[in-house]
Formats: sequence, C-alpha cells, structure tokens
Amino acid sequence: MAARAQHVYRDLLRTVRKHTKGDHFSDYICQKFRDSAASKDTDALQKNIMLAKDYAYLVRSVHAHKDLLVSYNIGVDREVEQSARLKDTANRVGLSMPKLFEEDQSK
Repeated sequence: MAARAQHVYRDLLRTVRKHTKGDHFSDYICQKFRDSAASKDTDALQKNIMLAKDYAYLVRSVHAHKDLLVSYNIGVDREVEQSARLKDTANRVGLSMPKLFEEDQSK
C-alpha cells in the first residue's frame, strides 16, 4: 500500500509542478499526504489515493484540452502557431531557433 501511495504522490506532484504555477499547490499536496500517512484508517487512505489519481488525471486532461483548443482555433494566426510549433520542435532536439531581424514598423 505504501509503495502505491508513493507512486501516486510522485505522479501528482510531477503533474502539478509541470502544469501549474506556484508552489502552494505542491505544499498543500505534501501536507495532505503527510496527514494521510499519519492516519491508520486504510479506507480513508484508499480514498485519498484515488482522489489524488483522479486529480492528476484531471490536470493532465485539462492541459491537453487547452492545447487542442488552441491548435484548432481558426482565429489564431497560423504563422504565429507555426513558428511556435517550429520552436518547440527545435527545442525538443536540442536546438534553438535563430532570432530574425525585424525592422521597426514606425519608420
């Protein structure tokens, strides 16, 4: 049971740190798991593990849904979206996109 709880705990923390800003969520999760570990009630521990798994799944799903909405949005400038995709692809293979020289539009 303890190994399963640790796996869920690490997965939840990893997900929250990746998809949210700020440490207050991580601090709250740490405190809840410490409180659950101190408790001897196995039913409550099982419920907390299931709740943590569901929350991690929810955070990942909301993030994926947000990415899909942005990628399918017709109102988004395709050139900006394409440059962002190229930048992400370059970063994935360890490269960076060059900075392009742009003239000041006010002249």
